[in-house]
Order: sequence, then structure tokens, then C-alpha cells
Amino acid sequence: SEKYIKNIINSSLDMIIASDENSLITEFNNAAQITFGFASFEVIGKPVSMLYANNGEYDKVTFQINSIGLFTGEILNKKKSGELFTSFLTASKIFSEEGELIGFVGVSRDVTEVHKAQEKLRQSEELYRDLFENTTELIQSVSSEGKILYVNSAWKEALEYSDQEVNDKNIVAFIHP
Repeated sequence: SEKYIKNIINSSLDMIIASDENSLITEFNNAAQITFGFASFEVIGKPVSMLYANNGEYDKVTFQINSIGLFTGEILNKKKSGELFTSFLTASKIFSEEGELIGFVGVSRDVTEVHKAQEKLRQSEELYRDLFENTTELIQSVSSEGKILYVNSAWKEALEYSDQEVNDKNIVAFIHP
């Protein structure tokens, strides 16, 4: 049973890290080893705080766990190389059958690439918006039903309409009979 659970933990794509009641690492699965760059023997028995970018990050997590029993959110972690990365962490207390605190467990996933992709998308949208807003060409986007979805500044300026006059209108309202 214990071996079966250990195999499940090690086959997870998410990092799973457990610590005892003194916050010393007791479990460090394969995903954690790959992401952090530590072999499990390098971290077992060491303070879990070593995996955080700074004491503020660690304090934020422990404060919430101690206050409400769990933490869910993004944190900044530190790899063996010193490189920082953002992970989405869910951490909670572990209790014995008798209800006694025996440790903590955290399951997390590196979301650095997600953040990079979101930033690229934001920059792309900003470039697109800038291009459409600063061109002298009249640009409009219309739904299949003819509802105006977007008009650029040049369109509003040339046709002398405000945002309020264009919003929720059908393109037919702006076409000469």
C-alpha cells in the first residue's frame, strides 16, 4: 500500500512535496526533482523554506496555512541553480488519525511558461490595437448579424460618430440608402 502510494506520487506531473510538523522535507517527488534540480537526497530533512525565492514568500504561505488551514495561489520559488520561477501552489496541513498535526503537503505546478505566453499575447494585442487605432484607414468589425463589434478612431473621426453612437448599432444604420 505504501509502495503503491509512493508510485502514484512519483508518477504525478505536478510537484508534490511533504514536510513534517517542523517544516523539514520528507517527500520530494520526481516532478519536484526535475523542476527544482535537486535530487531527493539533497533536500530530505532540509527546511522547505529553501525552495522559496525569499522569506516573504514562505511567510505568506505559512501564515495562510496557519490561519485557515490551507494555501492556494501563486508563489515565487528558487531552483538549485538560483533561477526563480512562478508556481501555482496548493498546500495544507496533514493530520494523524488521532487529529494530531504531523506535517504539511504541497502540490504545485510551474506556471512560468503560462505567464510568458500571456505576456506575449498581451504585447501582441497591444501591437494590434495600436496598429488599428493609429492608421488613417477606416476599419470596422461587424458580426454576421451586422452588429458593429469594433470601429477604429479614424472611422469615428471621418464619419463623425462617438463611441456611444456606434455601440450596439447595426452597420445598416450607417450605410446611405
